[in-house]
Amino acid sequence: MRLRNRTKGQLPAPARLALRWLCFFLLVILTASCSTAPGWDFLSYSLIPLSLAVAVFSEEIPSAILGGLAGLAADVVMDQLAGFTALYLCLASGLISAMFRQLLRKNLIGYMACVVILTAGYLYADYFFYYGIWELEGRLIALEKKLLPSALWAVATAPALFYLIRLTVRLTETKRTLEIEGADDKIDRV
Repeated sequence: MRLRNRTKGQLPAPARLALRWLCFFLLVILTASCSTAPGWDFLSYSLIPLSLAVAVFSEEIPSAILGGLAGLAADVVMDQLAGFTALYLCLASGLISAMFRQLLRKNLIGYMACVVILTAGYLYADYFFYYGIWELEGRLIALEKKLLPSALWAVATAPALFYLIRLTVRLTETKRTLEIEGADDKIDRV
């Protein structure tokens, strides 16, 4: 008796894994590039739920790497200090991945709780380090017109991103079947 991967009409397992991570990377690039369009700057916070959705369905190290890349893309898009969002998303993605692998179930409720908490934490850090600490005159306007709509949009689009990532994972996972070698057709039944 041995366990085999079903490969009839399917890609081999390493190719499916590469395809999955290519889809994740392209989603990060697509989200980051759409947020550079005029009037679409509220999409920059959408990289937070995207990297967290990937973290829910993957291992710690790859999700932390993708979170770091998504954070670097967000830093470039938002014209912030390179590494601020990258460090935040790298640590958050790794920790969320570990939490969902060990403690939490992979469902929308736990994911949304994590998205709300981490988006609120990032909103506070972003506001404090870029506007509040310098006591700029228009800091409340920036909070009202830029930061809050971006955070609310990120939380609103999180369920769609969760189901998109879950669908991608399910389509690219390898199905395993059990084959019994040398099975005897004449089994005595009692």
